[in-house]
Amino acid sequence: MGNQYAGKSYDVRFAHVEGIDTCIDCHDQHSLEINVDLCSICHEGVATHEDLKNIRLVGSASMRVRTRGIMPFTPRLLKATYNYQFSVKDHGAFAHNGKYVIQVLHDSLADLGVYMTGMVRP
Repeated sequence: MGNQYAGKSYDVRFAHVEGIDTCIDCHDQHSLEINVDLCSICHEGVATHEDLKNIRLVGSASMRVRTRGIMPFTPRLLKATYNYQFSVKDHGAFAHNGKYVIQVLHDSLADLGVYMTGMVRP
């Protein structure tokens, strides 16, 4: 879990598609390997495990960030840094709850005062 911000709501349960509700709906119950063939039914261009990282929540691939210069290291920046590390280091976060990851990153940027015009929080 990332650092969450007061007054914001978060999508803590990822509702993928009807009938895909448990770990073993996507993963082999013994090896935990992902059933890529199942993903490729809905996601074009998915043929290998490597292709899975290219699946994006609608709107997330076009997200661009502009900052107002270099920021000193502050408690706010520490919180945002933790959220960034959470998003990068949890290799399954994009699949398990990509919307949640985008929400905490969006809120982190907003909290830092990053220019957010045109960016919509999912």
